[in-house]
Amino acid sequence: MEEARKRSWDVGLGIIGPLITVAGILVGVWQFNVGEAKKAEYEHASQIWLKRLETYTSVAKVAGVIAAPPDDNVFKAAIAQFMSAYWSEMILVEDESVEQAMIAFRLEIGDFQNGRSSQERLKVRADTLMKSFRVSLSGGKAIK
Repeated sequence: MEEARKRSWDVGLGIIGPLITVAGILVGVWQFNVGEAKKAEYEHASQIWLKRLETYTSVAKVAGVIAAPPDDNVFKAAIAQFMSAYWSEMILVEDESVEQAMIAFRLEIGDFQNGRSSQERLKVRADTLMKSFRVSLSGGKAIK
């Protein structure tokens, strides 16, 4: 009787062992695929964040030149740079709050050029734009 019992255990383990091995391999492949997908997602988000940082930095510099007391030629060149970024790079990376701040700053520039605004209001709009950049880069959390 002992021999028959041993044989049944051997047969059972002979069947279960390969099944457990195959299941382990399948779980390992699944875990690898999930990890690779998460890694790709993280890399994509990192690239977007870096592009956003680069674009926001360049627009922030231009907005600073516009908000500073203008030398007329430098002021006009900075406005041209701002409008170029407004209609190109910013469209790719801006979120809704940055979009609204960009629109407000663009309108303030127009008002300033037409004599309906002051240098001080232009500075306030530039400051609001910079704050919206910081919030956007921090993932939507206000930075104090």
